[in-house]
Amino acid sequence: MAHRAAEFFGGWHWAALATATTEGLLSVMVSVWLLGFAQRRLDRRTGTVRAAATRGAYAAFIVQGHVLIGLALAVRPLHLPAEAKALAVSVVGVVASFGLGWLLVTRTALGRLL
Repeated sequence: MAHRAAEFFGGWHWAALATATTEGLLSVMVSVWLLGFAQRRLDRRTGTVRAAATRGAYAAFIVQGHVLIGLALAVRPLHLPAEAKALAVSVVGVVASFGLGWLLVTRTALGRLL
């Protein structure tokens, strides 16, 4: 039975091809579905925080790599479990990326470009 299951995990076999095809289709279809869902349901500008986040979203996407790497380097010397560090970096990283993106768009000349 284990030999049959191994056919799905790689190599030149029809089961591996079917697995790779299914995973590829699902990843594309779910991404497109989530994008459509967000466009239909989440495009309502209500409240100042949501409006600011919407305005700085593209800038947040651009700066997020630098923000996350900087935060990861900052929490590296702390004596905490890796899970706690990952949670802190992800939560603070999202907030900091959107905040920095909003500042870049509203307070600098990049607002005309972004």
